Formats: sequence, C-alpha cells, structure tokens
Amino acid sequence: MWNTLFAIVFYTAGGLAIITALIWYGRSLYDVITGRGEIVIAEFDIVGAPGDKDKTSGMALAHMLQARLREIGNDLDAGQEQLTQTVAKESKVNAFQPGVVPPLWNEKKVGLETGLFEPANINVSVAGVAVGGVIEWIQRALVTTRTLKFTIYHKKGVAQVSGSLKPLSIVPDALRLEIKADSVDLDLIVDSLALEIIRRRLSQDSSNFIQTLDLDEFRSLVDTVKSAASYNRSVALGRPMVEQYKDLLGKVKPLANKVPKWYQLNYLAAGIAESAESSPEAAEFYTRVAKALDGDPKQTKLLESVRARANTLTGIDFGATEERIRADAQYAVVYFNKLLNLDLKMPPMRPVPRDLKNSFWDGTTYNFSPEIQSIPDITYHEISFPFLSAICSQYNEGTWERSQSESAAILYAYSDILAMMAKQHRLDQTAESASWLFAEGAVAWVLGLDPTRDLRPLRSFKTPGTAYNDPTLGKDPQVAHMRDFVREEIHFQRNYYVNSGIFNKAFYEAAIRVGTEQAGKIWIAALRDVQDAKALDAKKFADLLESAAGQDKDKIRDALAVVGIQTGATLLGQNPAPSASPSPTPAATASVSANR
Repeated sequence: MWNTLFAIVFYTAGGLAIITALIWYGRSLYDVITGRGEIVIAEFDIVGAPGDKDKTSGMALAHMLQARLREIGNDLDAGQEQLTQTVAKESKVNAFQPGVVPPLWNEKKVGLETGLFEPANINVSVAGVAVGGVIEWIQRALVTTRTLKFTIYHKKGVAQVSGSLKPLSIVPDALRLEIKADSVDLDLIVDSLALEIIRRRLSQDSSNFIQTLDLDEFRSLVDTVKSAASYNRSVALGRPMVEQYKDLLGKVKPLANKVPKWYQLNYLAAGIAESAESSPEAAEFYTRVAKALDGDPKQTKLLESVRARANTLTGIDFGATEERIRADAQYAVVYFNKLLNLDLKMPPMRPVPRDLKNSFWDGTTYNFSPEIQSIPDITYHEISFPFLSAICSQYNEGTWERSQSESAAILYAYSDILAMMAKQHRLDQTAESASWLFAEGAVAWVLGLDPTRDLRPLRSFKTPGTAYNDPTLGKDPQVAHMRDFVREEIHFQRNYYVNSGIFNKAFYEAAIRVGTEQAGKIWIAALRDVQDAKALDAKKFADLLESAAGQDKDKIRDALAVVGIQTGATLLGQNPAPSASPSPTPAATASVSANR
C-alpha cells in the first residue's frame, strides 16, 4: 500500500514538474520569437562605411539607439514632472514655480519600451539537416510589424538615415535624416535619430506645437527641459544659479518666440527669465501666455495669475492704466457726440497683450494696449471710427480699407483729423499754437521704450513724411502731395495710410487759414455728402469741400492747391502753392503705424 501511495505521489509531482517545465519552455520560446510585444529595434544596415564598419556596427547602433531613446524619455519625463510641481512655499530661493501649468505635452510617458532583435540561437537538426535557421525566419516574421529597421548610407561628410516609423503608428511613417559630419560619428547619428523619433511621436498630439520645431530646435527644447529641472533642484538646495539661467534663457527664447501661441512653453520661458533676473523678458512671456489663454473659460484662474504676475514685473498698475485710457475714450465720446450731433454710447473696451504693439477698432470693440496711457491721440483716433460710420455709411461697407484708391486715403484721414480736433480742443489749442504732431511717444511705444521720455510722433500734419526716421522702423512713409500719391502696393504699409498724409496736410493748411474748428465743420459737412466712396476721388472731394466752405471757399481752394488738388480737376505732379505755414522743421525720428 505504501509503495502504491509513494508511486502516485512521485508520478503526480513529476508530472506537475514536467507540465510546469513545458509551460515555461513554451513561454520562453514565445518571448524569444516575438520579443514580448515590445517595439523591436533591428540591427542597422550600413552602406558605404569605411572598412568593415558596416559588418560590425549594425547591432552596436541598435543597442545605442535603444539606450538613447530610454535616456531622452527618462530626461523628459523626469524634467516635466519636476517642472509641473509647485516648489515648497518655504523655499526662499528664486526658482521657477509653474505650479498649475499644464505639461508641455500630454504624453504621460515619453520613453519607448523597446527590445532588440537578437535571433534565437537554437541548434535543431532533422535527419542530420540543420533547420535552426527556420526558427530565426519564424522569429523575424512574427515581429516584423513592430520592428524598427534603419539603413545608414555614408558618403563624404554626410550620413543619410532612412527607415519607417510605421511600428510606432506615426503618420507619415517615412523617415529620412541627413546628418553632416566630417567623419563617421555614431554618437551623433544615434542622438539625431533618437530625437527625431521622439519628436515625430510627440508631434502626433495636435494639442502641442512640437510639430513646428525642427530637429535642432527640438534638441534645444530637450536640453532646456532637462537643464531647467536640474537647475531648479540645485536652487532648492540653496545653490546660486542665476548665470546658468541666463544661458538657458538664451536657448529657450528663440523657441518661445517662434511659437508664441504655445502658452506652456512661454510660461516655462517666463519662469526661466525670472530666475535669470530678467523681469522685462519674463513680463513679455507672461503677456503672451495671457493672450493665448484669453477667452478660455477653463483657464480663468491661470489667466488672472499670469496677468497679475506680469503687472508685478512691469511695475504697471493695469487697473489704473485702464481707467486713464477709459477716461480718454470717454472724453472722445462726449466731444464727438457734440461735434457731430450724435448720441452714441461708450463702446466696449478690451486690453490687448503688451507684446502686441497695436490698438485698434475691430468693428464693435476698442482693443487697446495698456502702454498707450500717455498717448491719448491713439484712443481718440480709434474711438472716431464708430462716429464716422454713423455719419457716413461708406465706413460700414468694410471694402474701403482694402482699396488702393484715393477714396481710401480720404476716408482714413478723417480718423486722424477728428483725433487732432479732439486733442486741440482738450488742450485748448488753436491752429497756430498747436504742434500738429499726432501720437507723440508712439515711436517709443512700438520700440519698447518709454513713451513719456521719447516723444517722437507717429505722424505730422504739417509736414507728412517727417514724423520719424528710425534705424529700426525706417522713415515715416506718408506723402504730402498728389504728385507722390502711391498707387502700387508697398512693403508692409497699407497705401491708404501712406497717402492719407496728403489729406491730413490739406486739413492743416485749411485750419491755418480758417481755424481748426471751422475747417472741421467744412470737412464734416463734406463727409456727410459722400454718397459713393467707390466713386470718390481727390477731385470730387475737393468739390464737396468747396461746396461746404461757403464764404471760405477761396481759402479752402488755396489750402487744397498746396497739396496738388484743385476744384474741378485733380492735378498730379504740379508744384505746390506756397504754404501759409512756416518752413518744415527737421524730421523727427520714430515708428510704424501701430494703430488701425
């Protein structure tokens, strides 16, 4: 009986051991053949390499690529995790604290799980015939759909890498890199290939802007994320890192400038700038972030935080600034209502980011830069558009701005003229005492300088074309006479802006003769009589002005003649009549049309 029991136990235990061994063997064989479901990196094919490198380096390159992919992935994963964690409040060291800022990309894990294709070394023979190669063939067949295979072609000074990223489900899957090097540099080849694979993989997510970066820019981004995280850890330990952050700012700034809508990257750049003790640049980046987040209901809290930080860095109280600009707008509304016998309400107002050097009327809202608080002329100019639309339907058609015609220049000049009238009225100036300079300080604003110290104007009514002459912005492009009327499209300026100088000058000449208030009445009466802006030209406009001038008809004729316009005919190229104004003063220096 005991013998029987022992036999049962022995065979049961032996059978279980054999079954376990078979299962282990089967799974091991499957793992060897299929690579356990990982992305498999095959040995590289190398063509044109000197000596026997093409025979010996293929598998080495595969090993190097696997290691580099893991290294880059780990660096980015660790860097992003560190940069999106709030630094402890008790830390007294200036370190970048992104806190609630979303990651640069949505991939939770950037690194790839990869294996190497290593043929199974199984020696099997049937009837004396070696059939081990069949196992390798089966192995390759089973993993081919998830195998990354690359070919490197060497020629003098260049290594070309080609392959397919289809196993990673990347579209488009074709990959071709050209790497310039004086000699065969395997490290550079592997580094470039690994970065390009990860760049292409992350670019599949449309929520980030990595697809806009080329390989070198992405390499710079990887270094930035890795370094920023490392520097933050050093700062947390009390080590001074300002100089390192300054170097890093030089690396991240071109990336952030290239993609201003990528608010996560610009927030990172802002933090780096703060740590580099560059408050103005940090404020610029924060302003970009605010612009990108404006209107997103999910980012209200972050938007408020970013705006507050920008305010702190610039030292500008945007609440008080907005009130000053609103007061300028309110003054313009009251003045224009009285001047034009209207009853329009105060239009909506909305601040624009600091780096947008523009203030404009978009048809319903006055969009203003907080930095124009000391330049009320720009506000008067923009607020004039709804009033001009109320007395002349031609402004509502929306086509006059796209025209290169005389009518576009005439209609645009009215916004300058009304603004100049509002300015002189508020300052209690006469035609003789006024400077006739428009938007003094606007040049400095556009250049990022202090508009309260640098008062170079945007336009000159008295001498159009002399308002500024700046190395960065160029020369004031406005013309002052019909012989110089520009009819072809010119560089970045809209023609109506350039040509409106003629009609600004005409108004100045009229005001010198009859006074600003009387000249304004004549110009407004003429505008009310405009029925068809498309048919309006300098000749018809002159006739309208003469008809509205009454007893001042001769003086208006003289004023128009100064800029080459006569009633009954438009004279192009005539010499201007002697001006009633003094000789022009030397040109001031400064900016481009920053407003509409």
